[in-house]
Amino acid sequence: MELRTARVATAQGYRYLSGTGETFLRQLYLLILLCGGMTALVTLLADGARWIRAFFNQQLAHLPFKEFILDWYHLRKKCYQLTSMICRGRKAKARLLGSLLLSLWRGDVDAALARLESYRPEAKNEAKLD
Repeated sequence: MELRTARVATAQGYRYLSGTGETFLRQLYLLILLCGGMTALVTLLADGARWIRAFFNQQLAHLPFKEFILDWYHLRKKCYQLTSMICRGRKAKARLLGSLLLSLWRGDVDAALARLESYRPEAKNEAKLD
């Protein structure tokens, strides 16, 4: 059993929750609801682990205002891995990765997506690009 930890923050303060398995997920869900999850924006800032993605997609599916944000470390790591599979050579990878990360750092997701789409003719693996 993997120990999981969540920090639930509101305008009034924050609480930490730790636990394992389904009990932890049920407690986290309840805490989110008690903190206004039905009317306030719920933001999950996470490392992208399967369990937190599944929790977001299944348990929080009915919440009206929610977003999932991959933390910068893991976003950068994922971009690095995928550009290795998409690009033909180190120089091409460095150019694509540089412009992609700059757009993402600025929060300009549309520009990052446009950059990836413009790279499509050069991609060696379109499935990974998708």
